[in-house]
Amino acid sequence: MPDYGFSPIIGHDQIKEVLQRAAKKRQPGHAYILEGNAGSGRRMLAKAFAMSLLCENFGGGGRPMEPCGACKSCVQFLTDNHPDVKVVTHEKASLGVEDIRAQLVNDMQIKPYEAPYKVYLVPEAEKMTAQAQNALLKTLEEPPDYGVILLMTTNADFFLPTIRSRCTHLAVRPLPDSLVLRALTKKVQEAHDTSAAELSAEGNRPEAAEKAEAPFSAEEVSETEIRMAVSFARGSIGEGWNILSSGRFPFQKKMAKKLATEAGSLSVSGLLSLLKEWEAGDYPVILECLRLWYRDAILWKAEEEKAEKYLLFGEDPQLEETSRLRYESLERIVEEIDRAGARMKVNVRPENAMEILFLTLQEEYRRASVNGGNV
Repeated sequence: MPDYGFSPIIGHDQIKEVLQRAAKKRQPGHAYILEGNAGSGRRMLAKAFAMSLLCENFGGGGRPMEPCGACKSCVQFLTDNHPDVKVVTHEKASLGVEDIRAQLVNDMQIKPYEAPYKVYLVPEAEKMTAQAQNALLKTLEEPPDYGVILLMTTNADFFLPTIRSRCTHLAVRPLPDSLVLRALTKKVQEAHDTSAAELSAEGNRPEAAEKAEAPFSAEEVSETEIRMAVSFARGSIGEGWNILSSGRFPFQKKMAKKLATEAGSLSVSGLLSLLKEWEAGDYPVILECLRLWYRDAILWKAEEEKAEKYLLFGEDPQLEETSRLRYESLERIVEEIDRAGARMKVNVRPENAMEILFLTLQEEYRRASVNGGNV
């Protein structure tokens, strides 16, 4: 299977059908909004559509609804050298009016160099300022026949109503967990096979040893870790794969378990010492691991032996200890974990959010101790 076009994209069949039909009929809309979470596949869909629109052989002569990958246009696209494909970028935190004018509005006044269309890919389109959106609006009101704009965003509500009303809105929904699990399992196996093939080809040369010591080792990823990544992914294959392949996942799990099992004895200074080992990307994953630990504890408390097949942390004796907490305590802890995540999203320093969460953990364990160990 090629790694371009629509075929590598898992799920989103209705969106793929809409885009494939528009490409085959050569009747694309002038502007599309592809809305979805990070890693949801919206960029892959946008690129597949752009490549298909420009492919010289797409859908012709009974061909499958995929770009051919061999014509001049496809080769240019795959090497990022197509003169009629523009990726709108920005250096500042926001996508400003000058960025939109220079890279899109003014550029679209020039007819295509080779293809029947000029395609504009706008990642992080939600970062457009109001002035930038107003500049774009003039183009959307009177677009040239050859212009196609693909706005990729995590939240279409950031766009002005006048922008939304002039675009075809495609919501890239989260995938079912079963599809994410299948995709991540396959990606781990492919990474393992690739690593094994490279080591076999290179033998015992130093370069091979360096690769073997890379942070991510596919052969060390367990089925349990894949299942946990599915829970974190929330329907996004890309998000799940980022977690698995980062090389930090074992550390993140270890830190979550340490917090859950040592909160009753760990001091605040001990917590701050732990946090010095964390990187920025660790916080959301550790929080999610912590939430899943207490979710497992609730399952264990409710079902005991019957819960075994649902537990992501397995039959850990320390998990059984946590499950002795009262339901009210477990629920309060899970709620506080969610609050910590929400605080981080509104720019509260992660260290401060974790300290507040830690104090809640300590309070619940203290209550259990006061109640004579009836945790």
